[in-house]
Amino acid sequence: MFHNALLAPPDEHLIRRALINFVLCIFGSPALFYIINIVTMMAEIPKHKILNLGFIIFVFVVPLVKTLILVGLLALTPRRWSIVPWAIISATLWGGLHAFVYYDLLWFSSTFLSFFVFSCGYLVWRQKSFIHGFAAAILPHVLLNALFATLGPTVFRL
Repeated sequence: MFHNALLAPPDEHLIRRALINFVLCIFGSPALFYIINIVTMMAEIPKHKILNLGFIIFVFVVPLVKTLILVGLLALTPRRWSIVPWAIISATLWGGLHAFVYYDLLWFSSTFLSFFVFSCGYLVWRQKSFIHGFAAAILPHVLLNALFATLGPTVFRL
């Protein structure tokens, strides 16, 4: 199911596949953040408060800016390589950037899967059009940030 949502050629099910990709992101990022939260609470390590940003900025503006950068970088990639290597490179760069910005290597692992999914979404759906590729990358990102913004303070304690 996830393989078809991520890597199958574009079809008429963009929204459904973006929702499946969002579910895939949930299993990676929030679960890892929850584990990170437990570890940091036990070790009393200070965490960066990502929810200090306004809800609108965090849920809509941040994914918009990051997705524009993501698709800008991936638009430069030659199409002769398959999707997975470019998605891995992209996810590694985004994971590294998050780990650097938040001074925490655990941010790498929690960000890697999400940006792998966002990158696959763009690279698969850009075959149909730029708008489809952009939508396939940004929809799961917006939903994931909305999940963190609404449940984060109570469930994930970010």
